[in-house]
Amino acid sequence: MATPGWLLGAQLRGVDGLAGKELYSESAYADLVSADGQNALIVRIGRYPSERVAWLWGHAFTADGVFAFTDHYARCSKGRTDLETGGARYRESAGTARMNLRREGPRAQPVRLFAEAAFPAHADPQAEHGPGVVPVSVEATLEPNHLPYSSRGGRTEVLGRGTGRLVVDGRELAFAGYGHFHEQVQTQPRFQVPFVYATLRGDGIYSVAILTMAGVVGFLVLDHQVHGLTSIRIDQPGDEPGERRCRLQDEGGRVVDGRLRDVHVYSVPIYERRRRGSVVTGELGGRAISGCVNDYMPERLPYGL
Repeated sequence: MATPGWLLGAQLRGVDGLAGKELYSESAYADLVSADGQNALIVRIGRYPSERVAWLWGHAFTADGVFAFTDHYARCSKGRTDLETGGARYRESAGTARMNLRREGPRAQPVRLFAEAAFPAHADPQAEHGPGVVPVSVEATLEPNHLPYSSRGGRTEVLGRGTGRLVVDGRELAFAGYGHFHEQVQTQPRFQVPFVYATLRGDGIYSVAILTMAGVVGFLVLDHQVHGLTSIRIDQPGDEPGERRCRLQDEGGRVVDGRLRDVHVYSVPIYERRRRGSVVTGELGGRAISGCVNDYMPERLPYGL
């Protein structure tokens, strides 16, 4: 069988050599999840300008299932994104897939955030790279609920309310929910260490909690007050959808307990592994929340519950 054109070009560029390689890269991510977790969208663009390689992720979640597109072999446009002006735009394409993430306003105080994408998806939560046969388009607008939080240099996270639209194989769906916009630039290799990444939000409560072997980073927003996190404990994920307990502790010693229930479970191929992803609902600190939890190399992490 002939090698697909989208993969052949990547092989010629040696894209698999990105694993463990120190070079400048950019990551921009947006999601929007309905309160019941049934409807959601995710768009991610990873850019490696010096290598002319981009990673593109697009996901739509509905009552009909998970519709996924990923391509780690897209050709990246030249040049670095200007992050410090009054806005920023990340935009890449591959074949018929196109993705666009945009921040309106300065990085330290965004006014509005946007995600738009169209891609040929697989109707498969465990999809491999490359185009599928289901036409999907997604779009979302997010209003930040707090100033961006930076857990490390080059990284910002902001959460808030938003509205979105999904079109899956001609069927259109509009929904409202809570969303997340993330930007990160770095020279360290990506996806080389295990992590749990939980982004959770509800009425008056927002959190991004990241657990790695090196420790904990993240924040908790309660009624518009932002607190850094010092501890994250969460149950290890199962192979099937289920429920997980979690416990967050902030720098003031406040402990917030929660329960997270998988609504959609899927995975993304990354190098020789797959990263488990889930769209969740549940409770945190006694308040209803929805969001996403991602687990990478879970067998190597001290989950703690």
